[in-house]
Amino acid sequence: MQRAWCYACDVWHASVEKTWEFVRYGYCCHSEEEVEAEDIVLDPYARVIEKSISQKFLGSLSKSPSFDWGRDASPNIPLEKLNVYRLNVKGFTQHKSSKLPTNIAGTFTGVAERVNHLKTLGANAVLFEPIFSFSEQQGVGFGEPAIG
Repeated sequence: MQRAWCYACDVWHASVEKTWEFVRYGYCCHSEEEVEAEDIVLDPYARVIEKSISQKFLGSLSKSPSFDWGRDASPNIPLEKLNVYRLNVKGFTQHKSSKLPTNIAGTFTGVAERVNHLKTLGANAVLFEPIFSFSEQQGVGFGEPAIG
């Protein structure tokens, strides 16, 4: 397995060309002692999560992530037709202009309440950035400020 490790924007990431179906991975902080299974933690950026032999949930590289649309249907919008609105859930829904009740401000439910507003702007896709907690003073580590 050929690996290329890189550290950028406060995130370690790797490129792996080939792997076996049974391979699961996680992270362990540097330790001088022998690494035990309980020391390994899930990659928060893993796109596919499966149980390992030790019954821990770890990242998997052998499958492409899939999405079950259930009774809904994929919009199948060609890339050249996408009009993506980037937003931070907290900033977008807690801003006074959202006029949302405090019990849903800062939540995905608040975003759902504002879908018609996004449609009037011409958006046909939403990119949530970031979807995890972060320091508003230090930013999110993507090299650009959060969009609210």
